[in-house]
Amino acid sequence: MDKEQAKRAQDQQENMDNLKARGQEDEVKGMPGLDLTSMQGTTVPSEFEFERVFGDIVMCEYIDENEYGEVYRDGIWMKQEITQKLWRRARVVLKGPDAPIGLCEGDEVALPSDKGIPMVSTNKKKYIFVNAERLFGKLKPVEK
Repeated sequence: MDKEQAKRAQDQQENMDNLKARGQEDEVKGMPGLDLTSMQGTTVPSEFEFERVFGDIVMCEYIDENEYGEVYRDGIWMKQEITQKLWRRARVVLKGPDAPIGLCEGDEVALPSDKGIPMVSTNKKKYIFVNAERLFGKLKPVEK
């Protein structure tokens, strides 16, 4: 390991130690969590669309939200401020090559509402980019 790599590893460890000391550690593959407040409402330029994603990244479209930004829970539409720390429902749009084999495009999944990077497309659909290991699992309707 050269001096530059050693310095980078030391800096990353110090950053993680600082996050842990503040109770803010949130690691995925050894990387610290991101402050997503500055990324809310990020849009993709209209002349581009995603062809694929890399690694274990999964691009999902939220399916539990109405046009007013309210989230559906047990027959009730609630403001997102109330549901900020709850799980969300989304449909897998794209998945990277390192995502689990059993995960397919079109699957409905549960994921945490406070992880990942949100994006709004020009057609006003809301997407989230999240590491596959953050997904809670695939969903299916309850048979009655």
